[in-house]
Amino acid sequence: MKHSTYLEFNLQLSEYYNTPQTDSQRNIHGNQVGSIIHQKYQQEIIDLGNSLRELKFTGGEPTISKTFWSIVNNLDYPEHIKIYLTTNATKFNHLFLDSMKQFHERHFTLSIDGTRSTYEYMHYPFNWRKLEDNIDQLCNTQQPASTEIHICSVLTTYNMLNIRNLVDWIIQHNWYSEHKITWKCIPDPHPVGSCLDVKWASSDLLDMALQNISATDCDQYVSDGVEKTIKYLEWCIQAQHAPAVLAERRTQFKLDTLTLDRVHNQLYDEMLHPDIANFIRYI
Repeated sequence: MKHSTYLEFNLQLSEYYNTPQTDSQRNIHGNQVGSIIHQKYQQEIIDLGNSLRELKFTGGEPTISKTFWSIVNNLDYPEHIKIYLTTNATKFNHLFLDSMKQFHERHFTLSIDGTRSTYEYMHYPFNWRKLEDNIDQLCNTQQPASTEIHICSVLTTYNMLNIRNLVDWIIQHNWYSEHKITWKCIPDPHPVGSCLDVKWASSDLLDMALQNISATDCDQYVSDGVEKTIKYLEWCIQAQHAPAVLAERRTQFKLDTLTLDRVHNQLYDEMLHPDIANFIRYI
């Protein structure tokens, strides 16, 4: 019996981070996990040949990584491999889509945090309509029976009144598409205590967010994410924070927002939900 190999790579540092393959760690399933690998070790992966069964790339954005393409373009037996890819879904050109079709199975996790202007504010300089087109292209070119698509969102004060729109978009997509999208949510952004965390928002905003997400007409593909979000919002409503900590976190949130606006040449009060904009304005 041939030994099967499962490899996982996090592509979030520089392209040629000098981490030998032998220094890789293993994940909770016992599969090998590597950081960005030096160029000479990429060939070791390719040389695994027919023993390679799963490849997992996270990021950063793998689709713009030289390491990603160096490995994917040189595999001898992609038809034997299941690929796991976490991506922001902004670089789905013909080269990428054709490359993905070669794999035995595909598991895509798309990092998307909102719809329309909220999405564009949080993911500058990307465009919501272009993102929709990219997801359509992904669905139109990959076999439904061997492809899984998940959207993973991080709940923040920016999108807390828009996240329901994203869930509704997914539900509507699932009505007509053979590719059923599953929604997952990370309700508490990292690092711990981040000023983006909705727990620092006003009680009015938290109540509105809870009412919005609780009214979702869930299907089986979004229900777990919705339930997790509801539980976190309920916890936030009940939580008590020291006034000085609350004031400091909110002040930092506004300062970061204004800095973001200057860097991106955008205005939060023109792009975010009006109630979110008012909350920021009067901090």
